[in-house]
Amino acid sequence: MAVVIACLATLAAVASPQQAVRPTRVLLLFALAPDSPTSAPLIERLRTTIRNELPAPVEFYIEYVDVDRFPDPKQSARLDRYLDDKYSGFGIDLVIAAGPAALQFATEKLRDRLPGVPVVFGLAYEHAVDTAALPANVTGRLLSLSLGRTLTMARRLQPDLERVFVIAGSSGIDSAAMAEALGSIGPMRDSVQVVVRQGVPFDELRAELRQLPPHSIVFLAHFRRDGRGQIFVPVEAMATLARESRAPTYSYADPLLERGILGGAMYQHVDEGTYIGRLAVRVLRTPRGAKLPPVELTESPFIADWRTLRRFNLDERRLPSGTEVRFRVPSQWERFRRVILTTLAIIAAQAVLIGALLLERRARQRAQETLRDQSVYERMMADVATDAVRHAPEDAPRALEDALAHVGWYAGADVAVLVLFVDGTLRPESRVSWRRHPGSRFGDGVPSIDSDAPRLELPLVVAGTTVGALELYRTRGGTAWSPELTTRLVAAAEVIAGAMARSRAAAATGKAQRQVAHLGRVAIVGELGSTISHELRQPLTAIRVNAELGMKLLDNSSPDIDAAREVMEDVVADSARASATIEQIRLMLRMQGTATTALDLNALSQRVTSLLRNDAATRGVRFDLALAPGLPRVRGNAVELEQAIVNLALNAFDAVASVSAPRNVVIGTAAANGRVELYVQDTGPGLSAEVRARLFDPFFTTKEHGLGMGLAIARTLVEQHGGSVVAENNADGGALFRLILPAVVESSNGVSRAGVALTGA
Repeated sequence: MAVVIACLATLAAVASPQQAVRPTRVLLLFALAPDSPTSAPLIERLRTTIRNELPAPVEFYIEYVDVDRFPDPKQSARLDRYLDDKYSGFGIDLVIAAGPAALQFATEKLRDRLPGVPVVFGLAYEHAVDTAALPANVTGRLLSLSLGRTLTMARRLQPDLERVFVIAGSSGIDSAAMAEALGSIGPMRDSVQVVVRQGVPFDELRAELRQLPPHSIVFLAHFRRDGRGQIFVPVEAMATLARESRAPTYSYADPLLERGILGGAMYQHVDEGTYIGRLAVRVLRTPRGAKLPPVELTESPFIADWRTLRRFNLDERRLPSGTEVRFRVPSQWERFRRVILTTLAIIAAQAVLIGALLLERRARQRAQETLRDQSVYERMMADVATDAVRHAPEDAPRALEDALAHVGWYAGADVAVLVLFVDGTLRPESRVSWRRHPGSRFGDGVPSIDSDAPRLELPLVVAGTTVGALELYRTRGGTAWSPELTTRLVAAAEVIAGAMARSRAAAATGKAQRQVAHLGRVAIVGELGSTISHELRQPLTAIRVNAELGMKLLDNSSPDIDAAREVMEDVVADSARASATIEQIRLMLRMQGTATTALDLNALSQRVTSLLRNDAATRGVRFDLALAPGLPRVRGNAVELEQAIVNLALNAFDAVASVSAPRNVVIGTAAANGRVELYVQDTGPGLSAEVRARLFDPFFTTKEHGLGMGLAIARTLVEQHGGSVVAENNADGGALFRLILPAVVESSNGVSRAGVALTGA
């Protein structure tokens, strides 16, 4: 009862739904369109970084502020209400604001909507953010356009530089970028003339750039809207200006490098996505109320486009140390270096051709020896593996002998011994020996050899457990085994260990199956207790009555000897009947092997009918036989086949018990096409499609108190005899179970052999 309660508790625990894990929710707030050439790679790397460093699940929600195109405060208010309706009370864990407009919106508009939610910002200009005035729940990374550092790079490339044209659009973010760029020039403003061009119509600006004076450069800060109010995609607009500029053009964002920008002190959007993502993870791991990590400053390394350097005829060697040069086209030497080196190598090889040919010949000989050795090794491994598959587990000793012979020959051993340990111990259970020379002498499976002779012992390990050992000896002396050969022998030992493990597993499985079948027979005897009692009570009562009658006949003054003899013969017959019943029960209960003989299914059916007839009468079942005459014999174990027939018959009794009438069960036999069939037919409710799909599954039952093992045991026993069990419905109602076995036929030399087994219905 305690085991049943524990199983029910385990099933209830498994069946209960697991509590859902609350995801981490991150709101991404962008000042620029998330699908823009600059935003898209940053978002992708940002999300990847957070997902890689935080436990799943993580949910991202992306919103686009777009203040540049909708500067009207009413639009901002509508956006505020929209975000309030969408995210208020939703459980946002972190806000990431990309761009100065997004940062301003997050700190001013969302502070009351998402109270206490930490904010991490990025792509915000250094000179436009007062870090001292930021709320305690805000941190991030500041972006510097680094025009001053870019001028350092430009002065190195163009020592005669005189003018710097700083260009930006007229939107809010354009103005912020212009202020950031001008604020980072510093002392270099005195050494060059700075020309600010902001709010100029785009067409006029393009024309102006085509007419720039010599000794000039262009720095593109940002271009979202021109002087006429026309909106642009910043990257595309700045790329157009760079391509049409007469002077080298610099900027601060690496996506522009592929679009005509020479370079500068540039930040990289993909790397910036990684840095912002890592900072966001640190903030999410910071306890609520604790101080957030400090604001960081974005690094801007020097980057240059090799193609643009060539376009303006600028010397790459003048670049600052550590500058990354991209899109370099290889020189003739770099492009054809392999061809040149190959040609030189051919010329050099001709000078030493004779020596090279001699070396090649020696190398080929060594390679051939290696290949031969490898081929011998692979053939040995194939033979060992084939023997293991072919013999194990039915003929494990033969498999081990064959495998040991292959390993011994390959290893060059004179003696090979395979020691098998008792399960779970290191005590030898048995030994298998092999000798190169049959005349070798052994003592208890171990060769008598010189203690100084080379010896190699390899443990046989399966799943961390040592199951045996492989011992190799060279009785005639010789060198020890090389490390390479030892490694190969270890692989062969692993194959042998696997074969041993499969053999032992198969033996354990067979033992378990026999135990299950025996338990099934014990259960059947328990179910047939009343029948057994009836079968024994009748002959014992008859013996007693006949014995008393015989005593009376002999006690008469003139004993009737002939009548007394007839009574004694009846006693003997009834005694034999009781003994046969007891012997049949004893055979069913006995835990025996699976010895097989030629059997008559008609006789088995009659014995089962005799055993179950009283149980059928008790249940109100009409139990009949329909046996085919001249039935061929089958080869099998009588007890196991009787158990299979009893299981099918009892299953039919249970089936007809659920109907009012008629309650008929028939056991019949038939033969055709080299096979013998025994069928059990009932008038029960039949088999539904769902029941037929799981009918033979262990522990599946439709009975209230059933264990679900009867049909599974029956099918297992029949399949072990090379047969099959088929379940189907009768055309007139009820179920039909067909037990099909190969027939035993007489060969031309008089030796019995099994016929072809039916594998389907």
